[in-house]
Amino acid sequence: MIRRHEETLEALEDIEGGRVIADKKVINWLASWGDKDELTPPNEAKFLVTWERT
Repeated sequence: MIRRHEETLEALEDIEGGRVIADKKVINWLASWGDKDELTPPNEAKFLVTWERT
């Protein structure tokens, strides 16, 4: 339970810092789960996008 809390805080810091992965890349990856041609997880170095709070 403590680890989950720490990971949540880390994720929130990433969001605040604008370090997020493009949603379409994640959605496509998740949709491919179980397929014979399953996609590899999005790599933040390749698909990092800037997110700004509105």
